[in-house]
Amino acid sequence: MTLVLKHREGRPSLRLKGEVDVAHAVEAKAFWVRALASGKELTAKLERAADMDCTAFHLIHGMQLNATIAGTGFAVEGEAPLQVSAAITHAGYEELTAPKAER
Repeated sequence: MTLVLKHREGRPSLRLKGEVDVAHAVEAKAFWVRALASGKELTAKLERAADMDCTAFHLIHGMQLNATIAGTGFAVEGEAPLQVSAAITHAGYEELTAPKAER
């Protein structure tokens, strides 16, 4: 699994590639904490994620909640692969796969 952490157009962005599980949570959380401090909208890209466990769902959902509370905004960009989207929905986090306009 690869976490690609960067700033696109001044916004913090996290791209998840491959399998995302508890082993990657510390690195992803550290990025999101720094990203929240930037005061910019946070984005997560899931289109290259092959599989995600509940730790990844909780982390992304937590960052969405924290961004909302901080007033910075949060967006999942791109479409998650069917396997990842189905797992997210099955775990009860449908809002993470809904297009931005539906939220």
